[in-house]
Amino acid sequence: MAPTCASKVPVRGVLAVAAGFSLNLMLGSFYTFGNVMPYVASYMRARTDPTILYSHFADVNMFYGFGNGVSLALSPLVLIPMIGNRMTVVVATLLYAGGNLLTRYAMDHSLGLVRVTFGLLPGAANMLLIPAYIVPVKWFPDHKGLVLGLVVAGFGFGSTIINPLQLAIANPNNVEPSPVEGIDDKFFTDPDVLDRVPTLFYALSALYATVMFTAMIFLGEPKGDDGGEFGPDQSVCDRLK
Repeated sequence: MAPTCASKVPVRGVLAVAAGFSLNLMLGSFYTFGNVMPYVASYMRARTDPTILYSHFADVNMFYGFGNGVSLALSPLVLIPMIGNRMTVVVATLLYAGGNLLTRYAMDHSLGLVRVTFGLLPGAANMLLIPAYIVPVKWFPDHKGLVLGLVVAGFGFGSTIINPLQLAIANPNNVEPSPVEGIDDKFFTDPDVLDRVPTLFYALSALYATVMFTAMIFLGEPKGDDGGEFGPDQSVCDRLK
């Protein structure tokens, strides 16, 4: 009896699904913005601009949304046809990890720069969502719903995993923010906490770069006998028969 398709689950296909999950896991970490923002605002208020308030950071999300919208529109139309799926992930990783690294320096200058480095650049990195969804599905076209569900689950787990890590780096002793005379907001003023904020961005950028570049390696597309990609109606199982 010929082996069934189920007995021939391609290892590279499973790795591609894991890669898509990992990429979404890192991108989902942007939804920890509310966790990081008090530390960034406190740092900038203490060392860059004493007039900074939490309300000023609303524009960071606006810049993120703009970068997200533009990149998702241009990625499948321009970038992926020009440089391919893997190189699109490379560009996106540079934007996401690089944006976090640059935020460490932008905090010392102005909120305007933070809007670009912590909002616009990570938002533009969402261009990698297209290959992160498309490539795993190419391996398992008969199970698109399951594959996409597994990949997208990474987005939901992102904040769950990254939040505790951020707190462990920025505020391991769980120091409480202090009230500020004349306003209702509280800010961190403890020197140890403030000194840890730049370290937080160094660590996050290193984490994102490591995981995303590793995922890129395993986000391989299925190839036919002639070295080309499978046709749109041809499943991996058909090739394995």
